[in-house]
Amino acid sequence: MTNRRYYTAHSRMADLLSEHYNIFSLISRLGIPLGMGDHTIREVCEANHVDTDTFMYLVHFDLYPDLRETLTPDPGTIDVAQIISFLRTSHRYFLEVRLPDIGEALKVALEGAPHDIRVVVQRYFADYCKEVRNHMHYEDEVVFPYAEGLLRGGEGKRDYSIINFEKHHDQVELKMHELKSLFLKYYTWEANLKLYNVLHDLYACGEELLNHNDIENQIFIPCIKALEKSSSR
Repeated sequence: MTNRRYYTAHSRMADLLSEHYNIFSLISRLGIPLGMGDHTIREVCEANHVDTDTFMYLVHFDLYPDLRETLTPDPGTIDVAQIISFLRTSHRYFLEVRLPDIGEALKVALEGAPHDIRVVVQRYFADYCKEVRNHMHYEDEVVFPYAEGLLRGGEGKRDYSIINFEKHHDQVELKMHELKSLFLKYYTWEANLKLYNVLHDLYACGEELLNHNDIENQIFIPCIKALEKSSSR
C-alpha cells in the first residue's frame, strides 16, 4: 500500500514544493510567486488572493490521480471563477510556451534527418498543435464566458448547456499517441540525443494535457452542472 501524505492549510508551502516539484506548475498558473519562506499554505494563498480550499483540492487532485474519481467537487467550497482563471492560464502555457518550445527543439533534433522525414514529422506536429489550439480556443471563447455568465447570476446563453461542451470536448490525446507512435514505430533514421529529449518532452506534455482534461472533466464540468441546476430553480 502506497504511503500518502495529505497536506493541510497549515502545512508549509515550501515543504509541499520541495517534496512535489510538479506543484510548481500549479502555483505558477494561480499567480503565486516564489520566496514564500516558512509561511503556511493558507498564509501564502491569502497573501496572493488564492482561495485556500480550491488550492488544496487542486493539490490533492494533482498528487493522487488514482483517487480523482472519489473526489466530489462542491461549487460551494470551490472557487469556480478561480478554476476558470487557472484553466485560461493553462491554455496560454500550452499554446505560448510548452508546444512552441517542443516545436523548436524538434526542428533542431531533425536537422540531420532526410528531408522527407523532417517534412512528415513537422507537419504532423503542426497539425497536432492546430488541433489543441482549436480545442482550447472553443473553451476560451464559448465555454468559459458561458460559465462566467452563470457565476454572475444569469443563465448564460439560453441555447447552450455544459452538456454541449461535453459533446464537443474532443480528446486530443489520441493525436498525441499517434505522434509518439510515429517515432517509436516508424522513425527509421538514426536518432540523436536531442531527439530522445524531445520524445521525453512529448510524453511529459501528453501527461500534462491529460491532467488538464481531468481538471475540466472532473472539477469544472460538475461545478457548472451544479450552477446550471441552481440557476434553473
